[in-house]
Amino acid sequence: MSASGYHPCGTARMGPADDPMAVVDHRGRCHAVDGLVVADASIMPTVPRANINLSTIMIGEMIGEWIRTQPGEYGL
Repeated sequence: MSASGYHPCGTARMGPADDPMAVVDHRGRCHAVDGLVVADASIMPTVPRANINLSTIMIGEMIGEWIRTQPGEYGL
């Protein structure tokens, strides 16, 4: 059996378009794929010191609210 006690995050790092390691911008919009939005723990640029559960919920809620209230920012 294999298991992890870690909370994986940071695989689709958030950052400016000129950062070669960044995948999405500060609103979760993918730099390379139009219409793709990432709203989970993968956009955290670094691994936080605490449990990521509440931070991940906040990311999803905030990006969901932006999509609902500002659909033009997301091409909708």
